[in-house]
Amino acid sequence: MSSLNRRWSWTDWGNRTLRLCDAHEEWESGWERIFNRITGKSFARARKRVRDLTLEQCVEDFNDMKRRMTGKWESPPSEAICRLGGLA
Repeated sequence: MSSLNRRWSWTDWGNRTLRLCDAHEEWESGWERIFNRITGKSFARARKRVRDLTLEQCVEDFNDMKRRMTGKWESPPSEAICRLGGLA
């Protein structure tokens, strides 16, 4: 996360912590192209992999991430997040 531009629109570094967009509104049209251009081929491939996940793969990945990377997790359950992302 340290490589993100702290002044970029969806990064909120309040209280010295990072909060990402909660995606409760519509995404900007063409955001995928912008993301791919800015982040490069490796992250573009990862974005496409996430786009193609099944609900079960998404939930498993979220649960694995929570176990490995988070000290504090304040969000809806993994299943709800994945369903909000359009997976059924």
